[in-house]
Amino acid sequence: MNDQEIEGRRKKVEGQVREAVGKAVGDKSEQIRGKGEQLQGDIQEGVGKAQRQVTAGSTYDEIEGNRKQVEGQVRETVGKVVGDKSEQIRGKGEQLQGDIQEGLGKAKRKVTGESD
Repeated sequence: MNDQEIEGRRKKVEGQVREAVGKAVGDKSEQIRGKGEQLQGDIQEGVGKAQRQVTAGSTYDEIEGNRKQVEGQVRETVGKVVGDKSEQIRGKGEQLQGDIQEGLGKAKRKVTGESD
C-alpha cells in the first residue's frame, strides 16, 4: 500500500465519522460533507492503487478494472448523497465489472508471466 492509498483510506474514515455525527445531530449538511470526504477518499485510494499497479507491471485489465471500480464507487456514493437508488445500483454494477476485469488481468499475468 502506498501513501496515496493510505491517505485515501484516512479520508474515507473521516468522512464516515462526519456523516455519522451529522446523522446523530440531524445536520444534513454535515452528512453531505461526510459523503463528499468519503468520495474524495475513494478517488485518492483508487489513484494510489493504480500507481502501485503501474509500478508493479500490472496488466491493462488490472488497471482498467481498478478504474471501473473507482468510477463505480463514485457513482454509488453520489447516488447515496442524492437519494438515487438507480445510480447506487449502477455504481455497484461498475464495481463488479471492475472486480471481474481486474481478476482477469491478474489471471493473465500469472499465466503469461508478463504484463500487457
